[in-house]
Amino acid sequence: DAITAPINDGSALAGWLGIQAPAGLPCQANSAFQLCVQMLELMLQKEVVQQELQLCNERLEREMIDRQNSERALARRAGQMEVMHDIGLAISSGLHLEEVINELYLQCKRIVNVDVFYVALYNPSNEQLDFPVFIDNEEFIEIPPRSLKTEPSLTGHIVQTQRTFYSPDTTSPDSNLPVKL
Repeated sequence: DAITAPINDGSALAGWLGIQAPAGLPCQANSAFQLCVQMLELMLQKEVVQQELQLCNERLEREMIDRQNSERALARRAGQMEVMHDIGLAISSGLHLEEVINELYLQCKRIVNVDVFYVALYNPSNEQLDFPVFIDNEEFIEIPPRSLKTEPSLTGHIVQTQRTFYSPDTTSPDSNLPVKL
């Protein structure tokens, strides 16, 4: 004799259980076989619940990571907005140019690592760059005025093209700078 029965996981058909009795021993549908089916259904239901819990835990973990990332991004943005506010206050407070530039430097250091910071002012009448502030690794350095005609530089290139230039490392031979340094 043989008996097969559906295995239900509580919401849908999950499989089939088949039992075949040895020759001469009849399967009795109302006794041990039904108990085996019920035990198997309970074990299957438990497994389904554990899988659902695992999926919920994974989803919650992803949501928690997303929330933490969002909170960090929001905190960064709030810090940037605070820096912009402080720079605006410095500019509008009547400070001298050097004080405003120094405040700009201090505020930039709050949000990014700054190895070199400078301000170049361009005088079109003599095509010259003046550097009221040049800071290299926290050290103030006096830079004499530069002529764009006789001393090509990256800053001069930016003045001439009026475009932003980004290089992750200006000291690298592979940096593809538009001028020789």
